[in-house]
Amino acid sequence: MALLDLGWIDQLKWSLSLTLVARIGMAMACLLLIAAALFRISHTARFSPYAERLRCRELARGLAWFAVLQCFFFAADVLQYLSVTVGAPLIDERLMALDRLIGFDWLAHYRWVHSHPMIEFLFVLAYASFWVQLLIIPVLLGYHRDADRLPEFVINMMVTAVLCVLISLPIPAASLFLHYDIADIGGAAWYSDFRLLREGAFPGFAAIPRQGLIALPSFHAATAVLITYSLRRTPRFHYWAGLNLLMLIATPSRGGHYLVDVVAGVLLAIAVIAIGRLAR
Repeated sequence: MALLDLGWIDQLKWSLSLTLVARIGMAMACLLLIAAALFRISHTARFSPYAERLRCRELARGLAWFAVLQCFFFAADVLQYLSVTVGAPLIDERLMALDRLIGFDWLAHYRWVHSHPMIEFLFVLAYASFWVQLLIIPVLLGYHRDADRLPEFVINMMVTAVLCVLISLPIPAASLFLHYDIADIGGAAWYSDFRLLREGAFPGFAAIPRQGLIALPSFHAATAVLITYSLRRTPRFHYWAGLNLLMLIATPSRGGHYLVDVVAGVLLAIAVIAIGRLAR
């Protein structure tokens, strides 16, 4: 994927900050060194009682997989930006028609959420937990000695991210924040790069690309399902399930997604899980 990104960036004549790449590489190298040190400690006889109590080997595995996942996400984020430049016709009108067909009025839903500050606050926290959970889950799965679930989670996330980009490539859609020009916190400003990319005015990558530009299917919705599935055997599972259910419900209003996007994200995650189980 990284080679595809580099080749595509070169074709578009964009800039890619070498300092940015070096910083990411150094950060991941530090994580891998820490993981290697913890793994070494866990296999040193004089430290073994403490290492077993602190679960150093499990933490080492979690950190190593976390580093792999973060490197992948950087490449995948760049790829989603590049995919927008293809400029396929937008399908927003069709998605709005499908939402209306199932009785969902996004603008009315958004205004209702916005008129209830406590609900909106909970939705903001739940939606933002996406990033926090991606930091915690690999280490948590490693710490709980769930040897199968950790690589399964990482692979499922990778496959789902790639599929989201591939599916959206021929059928892109803009965020509803852009469609209605909603400028609240987390609104149109968070999707401003979409227009720049479509208009050929994006200058390149001077910082980590942080805007989620894929509408259909919703990666937030898919991630909520994948996280819940991966944590099904961990203590206090119901708390994690509740948080991700709330993130799922918050996705239309906080992510500017059509309800169809959310349904597609859930179905995609279920399909990835099912195919992964069949492949084992």
